[in-house]
Amino acid sequence: MKMLDDQLNLFKQIATETISNNADSRLSPVVKNIIKKNNFVYDAHAHIFDGKCIDVKYFVTRFIGSVPEKFLRRVWRVLTRREREIFKLNEMSREQLLDILYDDKLKIRYDEDFDRYLSELETTVETELKQFNEEKELASILDFDWKNFLGRLLSIIKILKTSRMSKVYKEFHKKYSVQNIEGGDLLTVVLGMDLNMSWGKAIQESYDEQFYELLDLSYRKPIIPFLPLDPRRAEEKNDEDGNEYQFNQLYDKFLEAFDKNSDRNYFGVKIYPALGYLPSDSRLQPLFEICAAKGIPVVTHCGGEVVSSFKWGFDVDRFGEIVRCEGNSRKERARWLNEPLNWKPVLEKHGGLKLNLGHFGGADAWESSKGETAHRKQEIFDLMRDHSVYTDFSFNLEDEGATDNFVQKLQNEDEESELMKTRCMFGTDFWVVLPMSNLLEDTRQFMMKVGNDKKKMLKDNVIEFLGINS
Repeated sequence: MKMLDDQLNLFKQIATETISNNADSRLSPVVKNIIKKNNFVYDAHAHIFDGKCIDVKYFVTRFIGSVPEKFLRRVWRVLTRREREIFKLNEMSREQLLDILYDDKLKIRYDEDFDRYLSELETTVETELKQFNEEKELASILDFDWKNFLGRLLSIIKILKTSRMSKVYKEFHKKYSVQNIEGGDLLTVVLGMDLNMSWGKAIQESYDEQFYELLDLSYRKPIIPFLPLDPRRAEEKNDEDGNEYQFNQLYDKFLEAFDKNSDRNYFGVKIYPALGYLPSDSRLQPLFEICAAKGIPVVTHCGGEVVSSFKWGFDVDRFGEIVRCEGNSRKERARWLNEPLNWKPVLEKHGGLKLNLGHFGGADAWESSKGETAHRKQEIFDLMRDHSVYTDFSFNLEDEGATDNFVQKLQNEDEESELMKTRCMFGTDFWVVLPMSNLLEDTRQFMMKVGNDKKKMLKDNVIEFLGINS
């Protein structure tokens, strides 16, 4: 339902009056103290949502979409708990397996009870790892790559079973974060993830509960929190207790998140178009207008299409015009929604909006100049030239080919390499990157490869994107 002009004007008036123009005022005392010490590094793209914020299908989809090809079918059997299939598993591609997961007809054991699912999976993985330890005399023929993968899987299970964002953050900070390599303190840009609106009904923690849990944690830990926005929340007129919002859930929570009269604030916003909307959605434009005016930075997913809408054909809003989401498959539609050029008219409409195109187009865009998404690199460079656009290379660290091409481009000493040096930030994409490989070792290798440019990626460029005083 479209808001009336007088409602929109009132929303903008309240936002103008209650949101500070000073980005530093949105930082917690913990973060300010670390900045004052001036011995820190940033992770500009991380997640700490726990098992209550996702469901079984998200967990399985994440692994199927990212594990090495040689493990793909073994992982499918372990995670779906389906030994007998009605289809020929060995003949199916990764994308076909993902499409099956997006089919609501697929039933996974305990798929509506994530806690029980994780407990059973944990037992299965621990049993198999125990067998490895008991068969040391067979070391020459055992698949230790599989053992290492099972170890990573077990670590993720234990992290998600904590059911507390604080404990997920603790594991990240202790074992996986970049300050374990670079030293100093760590400031983490933590991006919220709103799956409740489009993913499934089995997610245990509501949007409101996640809203406050991340906000509260950010005032105990050196976290810079980003609020997830989904334009479809504008259709929610009442809160969980049945109380009517002043405007709607989307706008009311935005005002609450950035109210300068509150003792704690979110710092920026996060967008995930592949979940089923365009950044040009008319319901987002008043929010972007305020973001541009108040220096609130925006991060958007601009990488792979593993996580997307469950819909198989749907319409989207583009500046108030209803258009058909392009593509003949789930992947094609998600890819169309993720394209960086979808942001061009938004950036032109809202001059000065600071935008981070997360993942720099995705690893596939960097692996080959002939890849399906290779065009994204040039489009991102063009947006950088014309607008306040930044990017990060998160999730891509484990991909050797993509990383090598990134480093080579960085060292070219041309206009585009200069844009990379001044607009690209370091990020891990914790925890969703963990299935791929050893995150800490990947980070170590990446830092060695980028050499003298790492300070800009770990600190200077992030400060510029956030718009804070160092």
